[in-house]
Amino acid sequence: MQRYRYSPLPLNHIRLLRLLPHKDKNAPIQGKILACPLPDDDGEGGCSLYEALSYVWGSPVKPCRIQLDDAELSVTENLHCALGRLRDRWVERILWIDAICINQDDVRERNHQVSFMAQVYATASRVLVWLGDCDGSEVGAQAGLEHLRAIAAAPAPTSPPEMSAAVHALLSREWFERIWVSISTLASFSSH
Repeated sequence: MQRYRYSPLPLNHIRLLRLLPHKDKNAPIQGKILACPLPDDDGEGGCSLYEALSYVWGSPVKPCRIQLDDAELSVTENLHCALGRLRDRWVERILWIDAICINQDDVRERNHQVSFMAQVYATASRVLVWLGDCDGSEVGAQAGLEHLRAIAAAPAPTSPPEMSAAVHALLSREWFERIWVSISTLASFSSH
């Protein structure tokens, strides 16, 4: 299969991924790319509903492949795992994912698109945060989130040692070290 080739983007547009559904969770990841305009200064127009993914790229090695528009794109193992979890069995999802929706080989496009990132996250219908990977560590992340909910709901918050350890493990994940992602993502959370 040939390597995916990006088409040039019109001015003030972004790409979105249509993540195609599949009944078999082990089937190859397939999608289609579409270009959509960003809203104008008055907030008019723009893309229809999409979700933005915030995650850590992980290793720069891209050993995994996804199929885009009858071609192949190499992606990191962490992103491939996230896509496998995000893919629905029946319904396609519309996603903005930097590593896929920005031509990473075109420095000029990449720099231009990065200037839109705050707007991309702010206009998304939802921001998805991928903390886990395929090694079972998502169980620890879930425990950390549950402990945070329990602490927040308690009349007088207390934190038993096992809760503190789970919360610390959750907040020690690499995603939380990426301040620029965290700030733009948190800013988009506050705008909804």
